Amino acid sequence: MDGLKDSVVKMLAGSSARINTGTFSNDMTTFATKDDVLTLLVHLGYLTYDSQKESVSIPNKEVSKEYVNAISTMDWKEVITSIEAYRKSNRMPFLWKNKAGTGSSKNYIKKRCKAVEPDT
Repeated sequence: MDGLKDSVVKMLAGSSARINTGTFSNDMTTFATKDDVLTLLVHLGYLTYDSQKESVSIPNKEVSKEYVNAISTMDWKEVITSIEAYRKSNRMPFLWKNKAGTGSSKNYIKKRCKAVEPDT
């Protein structure tokens, strides 16, 4: 689904992803866009929604870990490789130590996954 992988990578790196919640059809079977998938994840509690910025983010480290677990079963090899490389590095604990982006974790994951820059 176009843009879904990039949005997930951005969120794992500590950024948020802009979405349009208006396209969601309020069911669990019809997904036409990445926005539909991300809106469902908001409804299920796996993402938080910022109505001012119209964006979503991963709410905490426990949920981040679940995203990593889910990705490990998908065909997102470049994302999995980047996550594993970072886990094995000794620079700091994986992803969640510095969610605000004041350290190197955010930039490291963005570079490794070739994620798009945060929405403005």
